[in-house]
Amino acid sequence: MLDNIAILVGCQDYDIKPLMLLPGVNEDIQEMKNVLIDNCSCAEEDVYVCAFMDDCSYKPEHATSVTCMIDDIISRSQNKIYDYLFFYYSGHGYSSNREVFLALQKTDYLYGLNAISENILVRILVNSKLARRYVCFFDMCLSENNEKGYIDTLL
Repeated sequence: MLDNIAILVGCQDYDIKPLMLLPGVNEDIQEMKNVLIDNCSCAEEDVYVCAFMDDCSYKPEHATSVTCMIDDIISRSQNKIYDYLFFYYSGHGYSSNREVFLALQKTDYLYGLNAISENILVRILVNSKLARRYVCFFDMCLSENNEKGYIDTLL
């Protein structure tokens, strides 16, 4: 049987506009958690969630929130190597200079502050050596504001 771990990050509320509220994020996180536990050999204690939900000890305020969570997971793993690490992000994203960023609560995309680069995040996960294989899902959008023409580099 496989021994897997999951990191789920969801951000539905943002301090800086035009990043708008995404009301379905917490439901997405809960559904992904259920799928990973029920169908992907993840024990509930090996599913870590960073979201604005009552039972979450990690909140997606800024990039260091996510990297500190990953550091905590590495420390807790005590050199255990899982078969798979699943990473899932639900929230807004944006691109700048051909790089994609995950927007968090305090992200200021105009100045590139408090967001986390998709490339850097993947490198952090792989360099953590928590698993033999990594599967990352990035569910990012900002279609509402793109339709209004606010900025064409938001995802």
